[in-house]
Amino acid sequence: MKAVIFDFDGVILDSEPQHFESFSELMRRHKIPFDETPQEVTGIPARENIRRVHEKAGITVSAKQIEALNLERDEIYLDVILKTARSLPGATELVLSLKKSGYPLALASSTNTWLLELLLPKIGLENAFDAVVGGDQVRHGKPSPDIFLKAAEKLRVPAKECVVIEDSNAGLLGAKKAGMKVVMVENRRIQQEKRKADAFVTSLSGVTPFFLASI
Repeated sequence: MKAVIFDFDGVILDSEPQHFESFSELMRRHKIPFDETPQEVTGIPARENIRRVHEKAGITVSAKQIEALNLERDEIYLDVILKTARSLPGATELVLSLKKSGYPLALASSTNTWLLELLLPKIGLENAFDAVVGGDQVRHGKPSPDIFLKAAEKLRVPAKECVVIEDSNAGLLGAKKAGMKVVMVENRRIQQEKRKADAFVTSLSGVTPFFLASI
């Protein structure tokens, strides 16, 4: 292992319930039928979820409309998360321990880059990552490998030398497609494909750089 790539929501930030509720609220405001479960939307870029829900309802939506709806969803989410932002158990400690040990670190998240950069200081990690790759930086989101490959490229580390820490199935599949090893963190809101991961942990509490390097 020469570098570590983290997902953000559900791995570092305790935010997936807020993401789901903000998406549900967006659909309610626009009177779009919404019966998706967390299993169906977790880890998928918001733009893709917006497109898919409209398609399911038989509504044609343009790329410009999707961008406008995505911005509105971000505003709904931001209003809530700024008041409640907190890191998940062990996450901040692991990031800082890896940084102290000299490992290059990246974020690879479906969340937009500007939101990531706004939220990182709220949990004391504003200077922790060598690269921050948001969903707006790639054409194809998770489960495509693009976001992980871009993160590895920014770190200047071969993909096969990277370990990814994820909680979503979409992220797990994307990272494996990129040729990376994956540690999956438990997420009780969804049914996880644990067997496809190289390791599974119930939380990041107690996870060490030595453990990650041994995978």
